[in-house]
Amino acid sequence: MMLRPLILLFAFLGLVAGTALAHEGHHELKPNQAPPSSDPVFDQAVAHIMTGDAEALRDLLKAHPELATQRAAGHEEYERGYFANPTLLHFTAFNPWWNGETVVPATTPAVVQELLAAGADPDAGCGEPINNHWTVLGLITSGVKTREAGVEDAVIELLAEAGADLKLGVGGAIIYCDWAAMDTLIRLGVEDTPM
Repeated sequence: MMLRPLILLFAFLGLVAGTALAHEGHHELKPNQAPPSSDPVFDQAVAHIMTGDAEALRDLLKAHPELATQRAAGHEEYERGYFANPTLLHFTAFNPWWNGETVVPATTPAVVQELLAAGADPDAGCGEPINNHWTVLGLITSGVKTREAGVEDAVIELLAEAGADLKLGVGGAIIYCDWAAMDTLIRLGVEDTPM
């Protein structure tokens, strides 16, 4: 199926939906901070993701390998909406963000690489119901933070190398008019994937 005609067909819908579905952060949290979960070790891993400390994350994953597939719980942000039950890999999309001043670290691709090497599933879903279409790829293409930071392309490539289902990023790219992500998905072969 050719995706370029779909892009044109849904461009208007993307502009409307992108405006209507934009999300704001929770200003009570500091930039690059996420709400606490019920697990302080998981929170430590999230803090390393938020600061881009790939080396510290690698060390923590070696000490606690279960973190690669563990899901956040214990806070309302992780129990409802499109970010319910996220894994650590979902946090690398910085979608949602909880403070508008959050900046995606330039080392985010290295953080993604560490999580994938530790066994994170590139197609793990989050949201209600669990395992829906909000994979990290979908969160990246429907968000703005990784694009603004200039790391979106590198992260998409890493996810593709890890076997991520590229078509799971198409919806977000179209709805949120992320044409750069759409070009990357096409370059990586999404047009060859049955929709």
